[in-house]
Amino acid sequence: MFSNREIATMLAALRLWQKQGSNAAQSEHFHCVEPLFDEDVDALCEKINEGADVISLTLNAFDSNGGVSGRVAAELPIKQVVDIIDHAAQLVRVLQARRQTPLDVDLVCEELQEAIVTANLAPPETLPYITLRG
Repeated sequence: MFSNREIATMLAALRLWQKQGSNAAQSEHFHCVEPLFDEDVDALCEKINEGADVISLTLNAFDSNGGVSGRVAAELPIKQVVDIIDHAAQLVRVLQARRQTPLDVDLVCEELQEAIVTANLAPPETLPYITLRG
């Protein structure tokens, strides 16, 4: 994963290289490969920008009883990571509240589980919704 500063530097270098045209192709880096054309550089810049919104994580994997069964690598959009953290934090706050009802807890649990399933961190068929309503 690259920092915003590193991404900005890579994009600036690519755009500068693109402006230099055939002079850049004289670089020692291209003795075995053909340099990218302008449209290829455009596509690469877009790909780098899209990748800036993704985070690589190593997460615990869990068995059906909730025990840690190993580690898994995941690449998730930052928005999904934020959504999961927000719902987990909300669940903690609801559980800490002295006036929570089973309905309050159930709604937040459902939102958290939906966020986890949407991120493909658990398959929907193995993640029954928790319910305190009975």
